Amino acid sequence: MNKLISVIIPIYNTEQYLPKCLDSLLSQDYPYFEVLLINDGSTDNSEAVCRTYVNQDKRFRYCHLENSGPSKARNYGLGKAEGEYVLFLDSDDYLHKDALGSLVAIIKDSDLAAAAYQRVEEDEGLCKKQFSAPEGMLTQKEMLHFLLYEQKYGFLGYIYPKLYKRSIISEAGIRFDETLKHNEDRLFFTEYVLHSNSFIWINKPVYCYRQRDNSLVHSVRPDNFSEECLHELLGFEKMKKLFQKDYREEWYRTSRLIFEKSLYWYRIIPSAEKAAADKNKKMLNENTRICLSDPNQTGKERLKVLAHWVLKR
Repeated sequence: MNKLISVIIPIYNTEQYLPKCLDSLLSQDYPYFEVLLINDGSTDNSEAVCRTYVNQDKRFRYCHLENSGPSKARNYGLGKAEGEYVLFLDSDDYLHKDALGSLVAIIKDSDLAAAAYQRVEEDEGLCKKQFSAPEGMLTQKEMLHFLLYEQKYGFLGYIYPKLYKRSIISEAGIRFDETLKHNEDRLFFTEYVLHSNSFIWINKPVYCYRQRDNSLVHSVRPDNFSEECLHELLGFEKMKKLFQKDYREEWYRTSRLIFEKSLYWYRIIPSAEKAAADKNKKMLNENTRICLSDPNQTGKERLKVLAHWVLKR
């Protein structure tokens, strides 16, 4: 099955990790791929690293953009991709040598193939594989369920390690939201799921994800809060709009997620950040009302929501 895979890699100041990322592609046991290296205005030696691989292997293509964030870089890559399938890879992550082969072997007539990943510590130690969804074929309804119940199944909203059909992305006009600094990946994946019907999931780790200490949301405290942190909530609000008309159960569930995360930010946002605090409070109050009106909630759940709103904010 000689189907071309377009691997899209946004790059920003990752010269120390980039060789391992690109070497992992050179070592793939599935050779039919192109690599789109999208340099998002790096100020280190990332460009020199990229050009070394471009000169070494004609499957690698290099592009340079002014710094605008990974969403714009990925969108640019989507516009240049020529493969039947698309795989997103971050420049500080890397793949197991059978990653592409494993995904292309299972996708067949499905609209998406997904696998497990492993978290990488800064000392290069690999943590256990990360997955929770049942292995096998999933319907759209099941995929949305696993996506929205992250406390039960883990976070499945990453755009990797997943193999997408480029035809679906193109025909539906799906793109990353360039106004979001966080949660843009889950929003993109949600929109893709809504334009798809069948999914195949394997609990085999093929992707190594490096969670670095400078992550926007993982390291936030009141003394280093930025309004960009609320982009997580804005991403969920945009997901709600996608669900509003035909996916009421998912619409209510997304409101519950916004409610829970707004409570968290309510306690984190410093008093000096009045605009952010007001924006968060508005989302908290609006989604509290939605949660209380959810017909799928039991009376006990409604009381729990009300108690959290009254006592924990």
